[in-house]
Amino acid sequence: MYRPKDHKTQVLFPELFPFGGTLDERNRWLRIGELIPWQELEYEYQKFFSAIGRPAKDVQLVLGLLFLKHMTKLSDREIIAEVMENP
Repeated sequence: MYRPKDHKTQVLFPELFPFGGTLDERNRWLRIGELIPWQELEYEYQKFFSAIGRPAKDVQLVLGLLFLKHMTKLSDREIIAEVMENP
């Protein structure tokens, strides 16, 4: 099962996040993310899931981690640790 992420939902308590919940627009990862056609990838990604069962992880999370892994040449464990430390 795949449920598309609700992109309209706002952060509940932005004051609890560093920088008010936003990042510098010059951030290299944000700029790369803007180049990726997320809507098209989500459409293709959801085809691989049935209508029943536990919902799959968000396409931006899954593919974003995969992109980061290959761009940084880190292992699976290293990229997870990196993202856990620096979301």
